[in-house]
Amino acid sequence: MIRNLYRITKQSVSDIGTGTFEVKLNTGSDIFRGHFPGHPVLPGVCTIDIVKECVSRMCGYNVIFYGISLCKFTGMVDPQIGDVLKVDIEINKGENDGVNAIVSASQRIVLKLKGEFKETGNGK
Repeated sequence: MIRNLYRITKQSVSDIGTGTFEVKLNTGSDIFRGHFPGHPVLPGVCTIDIVKECVSRMCGYNVIFYGISLCKFTGMVDPQIGDVLKVDIEINKGENDGVNAIVSASQRIVLKLKGEFKETGNGK
């Protein structure tokens, strides 16, 4: 988790591998001061980190993505316009654990992601 950038404020996880999370951005984070000064935008890599954190919570252990077959950014996240993200996740357990995720901001889809993950095994 990127320190002081966001916190997960709500989560709803089902037994069938789906989950919905509400994530509140810290608009005072140093990341927004540098990316970009006067026109803050959530960096795409931070959005992917948010998805990873939500997947970790669903699984009950820390995960890393080892493959991403789809990563489509469809809009920017401007924390001055909206500082709450909705993250919808579907996990497919199997030989290769997979995830499909959609991240929305202000009721607009900003990221579609499909990838494979595994447990980190190091507690981080």
